[in-house]
Amino acid sequence: VLLRRLPVQEPERIALLTMVGSHYGNNWGGNAISYPLYEDLTRNNQVFSGMFCRFPTSVSLSFGGQTERVSAELVSGTYFPVLGVGAVLGRTFTPEEDQTPGGHPLVVLSHAYWRTRFAADPSVVGKTLILNGHNMTVLGVAAAGFDGVQLEFVPQVFVPMMMKAQMTPLWDALKDRRSRFVNAFGRLKPGVTLAQAKASLQPFFKGVLEMEVEEAAFRNASVEAREAFLRNVLDVLPGGQGRSYLRRQLETPLLLLMGLTGGVLLIACANVANLLIARAAARDKEIAVRLALGATRRRIVRLLLVESLVLAVLGAIAGAGMAYATDRMVFGLLPPDAASLKLSPAPDLRILLFTAAVAIVTALVFGLAPALQSTRPDLAPTLKDQAGALAGGARQARFRKALVAAQVALSLLLLVGAGLFVRSLMNLRRLGPGFPTERLLAFNLDPSLNAYKVDQSKAFYKQLTEELGGLPGVKAVGAASVGILQDNEWDSGVTVEGHLRAPQENTQAYMNSIGPGYFAALDVPVVAGRDFTVQDTAQVKHGSGDDDFTPRVVIVNEKFARRFFGEASPLGRHVGFGSDPGTPTDMEIVGVIKDIKYTTLRDEIPIQMFIPYLASRFVGDMTVYVRTTLAPEALVSLARDRVRKLDPHLPLYGVRTMEQRVTDRRALRVLRAPGHRARERGPLRRHGLQRRSPHPGDRNPHGPGRVRGGRRLAGPARGPAPGGNRPRGRPSRGPRPRAVRAEPALRGALRRPLHPRPRGPEPGPGGGPGRLHSRPAGQPGGSHPRAALRIGPQPRAARIRSWASAGRASPRASALPFGLILLFQVFRRTSITLSRGCSRTNSPSSVSRNTRQAASSMAWASGSSGGAVLATSRATRSARAGSPPAPATSSRARRP
Repeated sequence: VLLRRLPVQEPERIALLTMVGSHYGNNWGGNAISYPLYEDLTRNNQVFSGMFCRFPTSVSLSFGGQTERVSAELVSGTYFPVLGVGAVLGRTFTPEEDQTPGGHPLVVLSHAYWRTRFAADPSVVGKTLILNGHNMTVLGVAAAGFDGVQLEFVPQVFVPMMMKAQMTPLWDALKDRRSRFVNAFGRLKPGVTLAQAKASLQPFFKGVLEMEVEEAAFRNASVEAREAFLRNVLDVLPGGQGRSYLRRQLETPLLLLMGLTGGVLLIACANVANLLIARAAARDKEIAVRLALGATRRRIVRLLLVESLVLAVLGAIAGAGMAYATDRMVFGLLPPDAASLKLSPAPDLRILLFTAAVAIVTALVFGLAPALQSTRPDLAPTLKDQAGALAGGARQARFRKALVAAQVALSLLLLVGAGLFVRSLMNLRRLGPGFPTERLLAFNLDPSLNAYKVDQSKAFYKQLTEELGGLPGVKAVGAASVGILQDNEWDSGVTVEGHLRAPQENTQAYMNSIGPGYFAALDVPVVAGRDFTVQDTAQVKHGSGDDDFTPRVVIVNEKFARRFFGEASPLGRHVGFGSDPGTPTDMEIVGVIKDIKYTTLRDEIPIQMFIPYLASRFVGDMTVYVRTTLAPEALVSLARDRVRKLDPHLPLYGVRTMEQRVTDRRALRVLRAPGHRARERGPLRRHGLQRRSPHPGDRNPHGPGRVRGGRRLAGPARGPAPGGNRPRGRPSRGPRPRAVRAEPALRGALRRPLHPRPRGPEPGPGGGPGRLHSRPAGQPGGSHPRAALRIGPQPRAARIRSWASAGRASPRASALPFGLILLFQVFRRTSITLSRGCSRTNSPSSVSRNTRQAASSMAWASGSSGGAVLATSRATRSARAGSPPAPATSSRARRP
């Protein structure tokens, strides 16, 4: 995932173009620009030898009497030539076949789809396929191994960009500068760097922005929106790995996983090194004889290193086999919608070379030290079988103790991490969407792909819900344009009647277009007002354009009502789409529903607004929900029959029970954790820290969230709002600064506990374990005064000890990884304990008095882990009792 490059010519010269800043208009994906801007950049650049663009979508494909939904990629005519990808059969597109809108009904098949759907039939070239009701001629088959430029999207067919109106019948946007939907790539000229390309494109890009801001689309834009739009920057990113949001999400968890694997490797290597030392101690006489007979130390070290290398190679081979088997097992646990990911459990050559390099390095590092230790015996005592030589000497004893301390520290660190991870999984299983998922079937349809008009799609869904509602055991049927927990979202700024919007206030609301019976199908109660009915088809026209109308009625959730109306009733109030000045508020709120989740289980419940699809101007892909009293799997065949009865060429896809969809979301959540939200909003989630300028000597106990240089902290920082706006609060006034309620001090992707086992009662208003105190130090509900000490000439080590003795982490340590602190403390305490507990046993005087201690020393070397744990436990008990640890006794004194 992290190392995979595109299988194209010179992938290091491929660059991805993206706009950075606030966009004014529609956005259809990440790293997107408008198609007119792509054409402008193609004609006006001196840094690319060629450019291409693409847009992923889905189409309905019919061939041989069978209809299915397939993934398609709309590409420019330069797509294949710039990438350097050829065809194994026929040919690919040319730039001349990307000129006339709707004039190039051609299609190129992917190699994998050609083999699975057409059984690798070479005669498929020249045949006609039906895509979205349009006849398309097969031009060729793309090269094997090429699956597009996006990791999580594998196109099955490639279609010219000029056929977009036919492939996405609900919207064209080829000439719309306010719609960003294409990903633009370029191949850098030889010798041109990414920084040079970015600098060269900025002047022209700024001129395009100044030209666009004068267009009619900005006539209602505020001054702030215009200025934010003009601050956009065109960035040039590396494109050799393609474009992938999943790679960014998986980067942090994969790096964490590799770090944990490295910890396990270090534990194993330390254990093997200890065993090698113990084995060498048993071979001391053999090594002494070799040295006495004239063998050089280098030759003996080389012999011991070869033995270590054999062990490392065998371990690498076994590890590679286990990795392959484990990957296959993990891939089998992924949900069905993850099958489109371009992931393979088979390790490539780079992974195998890395494994071989790690094996050699570990053999040298962890085999060299025992070899050097073992080839420095005292020849005379060793040949005389004296105990001091057999024990390996004080130097080997210290080295063994260091290895034991490292093993204990790393093992404890991994154990704590595993406990926290298991607890996080338990917390994730308790998360729900906010409504019952039992006996609920969901599937998707898109009549627009079969050339349905908007009115035809409305009639189709209305008739389908009536047909499904008449099936035995069905309680309710509903449809929605945005499916629950499908990682899709539709958000828009809103204007609320009677609400005075602040200049930087974020009024984005998550939208959904639904049908009658949707809330009944989800079993979501309407807490006030009413649900939509089939009579809610009225629209309000508020402009001169054909699309300038909105539904007359809307439904909001409880959070929307609390946000804009407080304790007052929202029924009868009016809202409007958009947040520009003068936005009409002509949609009446007729109902309020209970809060439910929207996109993912992990996200907080957003403010939501629902409109009836019967009054919407766009009706296409929708998710149909069927609530039943029977097993939902029993309705799948009946649902297919009803859809086939209405339209035999309309494919039904995404058929899953709601319980299966929730399970799939949890599986993907575990796959992406812990880097998903941390990558989007930063490693710390800061909520209302003290809003005041600190004293120069104050150290904020909240680590990286502290304020510096007299700057004021604004209100709750909840991450960037859509459109680049950030919610801002006001600095508090008066002598007693306050903040919002206690929030988790650190939070990544999942709600992880800071301790694997919660201690104490539920925290009250003043905070609790793992919480940031919401008030200043020394005040009720605030942190302990010692957690916010004034930093003076006190040494750093003394400060850390003072905080540790009080049972609190130091302010600076709170910003450090918890595992490193734990590792250092365990290593330090274990080393001290081993030094105290074993010093008398391994002292030369003790050995010389009793030669029988050699056997006990050998036993200690082979079972040092257990001795270390016992010694650590004894030292800990002594420290708690306020007395020094008792010295270790000899083996003779311990016998009964």
